[in-house]
Amino acid sequence: MKINETVPHEIIIPGFPMISMPIISPDGKYFSLYVGNGQLIIFADKIFSPGSVFNFYIGTEPSFSPDGKYLAYYEKIGIFGPVNLKIINTDHPEEVIYTKEFQNLLNPMPGNATIDWSNDGRYIIYTSVDATLSTDIIHVDEVFGNTDYELKINGIGAYMPSLSPDKTEVVFAARDGNIWTRTIADERYTRMTEVDSTIEYNLYPQWTNDGKYIFYTKYYRDDTSKFGGTLEIVNLSTKKRLVLSNSILRGYKMRIKT
Repeated sequence: MKINETVPHEIIIPGFPMISMPIISPDGKYFSLYVGNGQLIIFADKIFSPGSVFNFYIGTEPSFSPDGKYLAYYEKIGIFGPVNLKIINTDHPEEVIYTKEFQNLLNPMPGNATIDWSNDGRYIIYTSVDATLSTDIIHVDEVFGNTDYELKINGIGAYMPSLSPDKTEVVFAARDGNIWTRTIADERYTRMTEVDSTIEYNLYPQWTNDGKYIFYTKYYRDDTSKFGGTLEIVNLSTKKRLVLSNSILRGYKMRIKT
């Protein structure tokens, strides 16, 4: 891999049962790796950070803040929970700057549960399940403030939410296989895709930085090859969809400096 270099740098980590889920921070300084046994480690400029994360919730993905200073992740305690949403300092992983506890595990869906950051790093966006296990809740939490929203999504469910650049809407993957948007203020829903849920489904929606498009990954249920899909993008005004790339795992948004 390359970190602030022109020559690829190979990182060898002996002694861990597995190495997976490499995620790099937007500034290219940090990256995290899952190394098995519930342990998530963080590198800074190819060097181990002072600590590691334990009890990492398998089936979820960590997420760096746009400036790379913080890492958000799900933590699961024991087999049946509870679940904690935590944010730590990337230079000092033992320093927890934000936490919230939930008693219920996440509703299962294909792919990994994600945590999104607003472009300015002010909010995090993620999901949980209500006490009856019948309603998914999209949380929009101000990390260093007191402005929090809970958007209850009934019926279609919600997974992998992302906040629009102007902070007025969320986009999410639903259990019907489609990508939906919902306004925060007046609860207006818009279905952005049309799929035959018996053969295909869409995951990992993200806004482009200008807020005019949403890109996502389409997967096919009968695909027996390595887990991968088609990266597509939809125009919010015209609903016109285009294919960007085939045979990809998922797409990530390039962050912008504010």
